[in-house]
Amino acid sequence: MAWKNGLGTTDEIAIDPPDAALGSGAFDWRLSMATVGQSCPFSAFPGYERTIMVIDGAGMELDIPGQATRRLDRLFEPFVFSGDEPAQCRLIAGPVRDFNLMIARAHWRARTDVLRVGDVRKPLDAGGDVVILHCFGGVVDVAVDEAEEALQSGHTLVIEPAASRSIRLVLWARQAATIAVMTLTRR
Repeated sequence: MAWKNGLGTTDEIAIDPPDAALGSGAFDWRLSMATVGQSCPFSAFPGYERTIMVIDGAGMELDIPGQATRRLDRLFEPFVFSGDEPAQCRLIAGPVRDFNLMIARAHWRARTDVLRVGDVRKPLDAGGDVVILHCFGGVVDVAVDEAEEALQSGHTLVIEPAASRSIRLVLWARQAATIAVMTLTRR
């Protein structure tokens, strides 16, 4: 889909509620990936907190009103900023692919961790109202309570427990893999 400002395109992975329109400003959270092909301003999303990380390319610098310029040149390193005003993006050396989580900050808090997973089972307690897993490379085996699922590269798993509780996850991979774990909690 086109960016709100029309200067690029985004692949939307998930949005809540599922029928929310991006431009309406009426979504709780949204997960997406974008290719940034040129230096340009990002769209403003007033009332939203944005978490962004570069997943491919040399990186970019973000100029955000009221903050020092932030250089994002390490892959899979989350950076959180306000969507209230447009951030100006300067590419370091060619196009990048980025990964984005946006949350309505009046209603949600979010934490994003990127983990390297190997053949040792890694238990993880993820307390929150929504837990989102996204696999960037490899195949990650995920056990949630008694259920197991193989999360392929490029795939996402959204877990919404019936009641607010800690979700017990176990992660492992036959070969090294990279996964983002996003925990969203209602305010």
